[in-house]
Amino acid sequence: MTTGQWSFRWPRAVAAAALAAGVFVVLGCGEVDSYPATLAYPVRTDVMMLSLPKSIPTKFNNPGHLPTDFLAHLPTRYDAARRGRVIDLARVDREAQTFKLGENERALLEEARSNNIADPRNLTADERSRIGEVLTRLFGTPGKPTVKVRGEGETLGVAREVVETLKLDDKTLDEGSRLFRRHCLHCHGLEGNGRGPTGPWVNPHPRDFRQGVFKFTSSTQDLGERKPRRDDILHVLVHGIEGSAMPSFGVYAREDLEKLASYVIHLSMRGELEFFVISQWLQSPSKLYSPPGPEEIEAARTAMLAERKSEAEVKQAVDELNALKGPTEDEKKAAQAAIEQLFSDAMDPENGLPKRWVVAQGSAITPDPYPYPDSDEALLQSAARGSALFNTGTASCVSCHKNYGREAPYSFDQWGTIVRPRDLVNGFYRGGRRPIDLYYRVWSGINGAGMASYDKELRPNDQDRAARVDKIWDLVNFMQVLHYPDLRGKLKHPPYNVAID
Repeated sequence: MTTGQWSFRWPRAVAAAALAAGVFVVLGCGEVDSYPATLAYPVRTDVMMLSLPKSIPTKFNNPGHLPTDFLAHLPTRYDAARRGRVIDLARVDREAQTFKLGENERALLEEARSNNIADPRNLTADERSRIGEVLTRLFGTPGKPTVKVRGEGETLGVAREVVETLKLDDKTLDEGSRLFRRHCLHCHGLEGNGRGPTGPWVNPHPRDFRQGVFKFTSSTQDLGERKPRRDDILHVLVHGIEGSAMPSFGVYAREDLEKLASYVIHLSMRGELEFFVISQWLQSPSKLYSPPGPEEIEAARTAMLAERKSEAEVKQAVDELNALKGPTEDEKKAAQAAIEQLFSDAMDPENGLPKRWVVAQGSAITPDPYPYPDSDEALLQSAARGSALFNTGTASCVSCHKNYGREAPYSFDQWGTIVRPRDLVNGFYRGGRRPIDLYYRVWSGINGAGMASYDKELRPNDQDRAARVDKIWDLVNFMQVLHYPDLRGKLKHPPYNVAID
């Protein structure tokens, strides 16, 4: 990437975390097999994508960094209205005329313009300290992980059924943390952020667990609320993810994989609560602020002049910035209480984020019975109907999987990494290639990647049942036929006459 003075280099926090993680990996090969007792999970500093981006990248990012890290190197200015530091988009626009920006970087800037980026670096030291303290109280440390159960009269903690259903007892988490440190940390990072020392160098990038979003699930919850079933996490651990750097751990004892699954859930639950509280707090009118220094006030004045604001507007904004003072002790105490209340609301025993994990475990997708005979003819007839659905029907998968995925466009996912709809002809499926895996993808979509769920549109209605037709199974059969040249060739001829190259 060539962006002049913004040429890529790791943020100090990322570099420090990577160095620390590398030390732990080395230690894991020797006699020491535990985290230092004083080590805590850090409160996140990397930018947060608030919703699925609409801007379009044009290629995969270069190895060695994550796309959104580009935003961390851009110049900032103090925004009086937001009482915080924002990307100085006017300066970026001016200097981008000299320093060439790639299309991917321009797309990310559009997300910043649309306020789809939240920057945790705008937390004050007091706010960051409070969030870290509450998270530690709830989830412990890497060396001593826990999930706190809400006690009688307490406002913080999860319902006991969360710990029991998800196997989040201290002993299991302690063993899971040790195994994660040994096998997973170098890619997924200390707090499960996907930013371990090897993470930026592989494509696709390792999963960031902190948003509580998992792509390959088999639960019936709605998109946006769906959590994986425990079996989904174990399936990935046992089989790995085809076409990625995620290996199979199938040779390991099942009991160890169960402990790893518990620890991944622990990291995800902690990270999602952190994400929720930070994103909500950054938009809260009660948020504290660090007043700007003289250099920041001058930079704000310069930026407004570059934006061709009137002298009166500039003077008013500068006066407001000069008048800003740091928060009082009463304001700090009120902010601490409000932050804790956000945590409490997010962990509500009946409707909170942890409850979704419990609901997922009892909401497995149950496929409709396969309605066709076990024969090549029946398979091809079904695949031909699936082709019609794929290309012109209700599903219209071709809108994303252009030329069956061979010419699919790039996009950003919910983590801000760059993805591309699957090439269905080559037959590699990251979520699994079994018929049931493909059925899950059609039914539930793919969380965080923009693939819609089609269970309501495609599951059999009365007319389908009378005709003994199942549209989801038709699509599954078409996807299976696509990567077998001989079967694909048969579809091109009578009686099927499917136009496919």
